[in-house]
Amino acid sequence: MPYYRLYCLDGSGKFTKAHDLEAGSDQEALGKASAMKLPVKCELWERGRLVAKLDSQN
Repeated sequence: MPYYRLYCLDGSGKFTKAHDLEAGSDQEALGKASAMKLPVKCELWERGRLVAKLDSQN
């Protein structure tokens, strides 16, 4: 099963925190990331591939 990493960004666009996710597909990983409802912008990556950019969900 692929591993994904969700990187949280600060106001200047620098990575501040990361969350590891395990999911069977990009869509599943995106659903898990969205369900976290993080109050900051994030980027979802699978290895060196950017899967999606997520807006803050506050």
